[in-house]
Amino acid sequence: MTSNNPNTLLYINAEIGSVFRSQVAELLLYYEKNNLITEIYLLCGIKNKDQEIKVREIFKDSNIQLCFFKNYPNYFFFNIMQSNEISRKIRLLSLPKRRTIVHVRGELLAYHSAKGIKKYLGSLNTTLVDVRGAGWEETVEFQGGHSLKNKVKFINYRNTFKSLPLFGAISTVSESLKKYLLDKAPGIKKPIHIVHCLVSPNIHYSPSERKLIRDKFKLSDNDKMLIFSSGGTAAWQLTGELSSLISEKWTILNLSPNKIELKGVINDFVSYEKIGSYLSAADAALIFRSKSIVNKVACPVKFCEYLCAGLPVISDRNVDLINDYLRKTGFGIALDKSGDLIALPASSVFAGNRKEIQNAGRRSFGIEKISRDYIDIYNALT
Repeated sequence: MTSNNPNTLLYINAEIGSVFRSQVAELLLYYEKNNLITEIYLLCGIKNKDQEIKVREIFKDSNIQLCFFKNYPNYFFFNIMQSNEISRKIRLLSLPKRRTIVHVRGELLAYHSAKGIKKYLGSLNTTLVDVRGAGWEETVEFQGGHSLKNKVKFINYRNTFKSLPLFGAISTVSESLKKYLLDKAPGIKKPIHIVHCLVSPNIHYSPSERKLIRDKFKLSDNDKMLIFSSGGTAAWQLTGELSSLISEKWTILNLSPNKIELKGVINDFVSYEKIGSYLSAADAALIFRSKSIVNKVACPVKFCEYLCAGLPVISDRNVDLINDYLRKTGFGIALDKSGDLIALPASSVFAGNRKEIQNAGRRSFGIEKISRDYIDIYNALT
């Protein structure tokens, strides 16, 4: 570890979602493995004991110190309980004030954590707020609920946007999300860093793993396979689009919890550790998102993983980051609508040098790059 790096990192995470393993755990384990930070604490919000067990299992072979807090619903009348819960846990950690960095995943969580951080670490100046998406729009567009409930939830988001300028640093996962945040929180005067979603070395192209999986599905070298991968069942994933893409020109591997029971589609769902092997088995990848602010400003984890596995990507035009990347690199095709894929010749769908795509993907989204970006922000805060 270089002398410039922080001695202590407190990483605060609110939930155990579908990307916890790939985006939170992988980053912290990488820090530890490469001696980038001396002491790492994970303060993690959970809803039940099963989630705590899951987290402990992931970190069982590490020296990362774990602490858990109860997650309360996002309504302002729970704010005091949520804030006090997090404050109490921070106090119990007895963190050293000197050269301790706080990395908070999510702006709403940062709002709830501010009291404890300031009280027990002295200020918010060494705290990075890591904004991952358009949280308020996600609540309105995809989580449904009565409009009155949404109005109540908006109180917290409004206060959150007002509080952001108080923190030492802010990052977003895309340029479009940065613009969105500046519109929502015009009081932010300091630069906003852009740090994309990360991809671990487990996601790569392996010819031997490719053969193993293709043999499992009884696919020859000449058979072409499109892959659709999703770790969750969120409404914006658009798994249903696969039904309109069935063709004799390819097989579709649906690697998601939502099954498509049609001829020409293989359904499977595997653990995070096996994703790399299945991506290796494919020849191109699919990602479709609906038109919304949530998707416009996103940096989809699966898109980053596809590239780091060397796959050309077939997408619609509803995610700015994907659209811009494909236009600049040519590593895939952006369609006006998903159904347009059927009319394209297979030669264009599966075009691209796999090694070139993989190397470029790692330069933009590999954990080596993303961890350096975060460490640079930490160092600037100290």
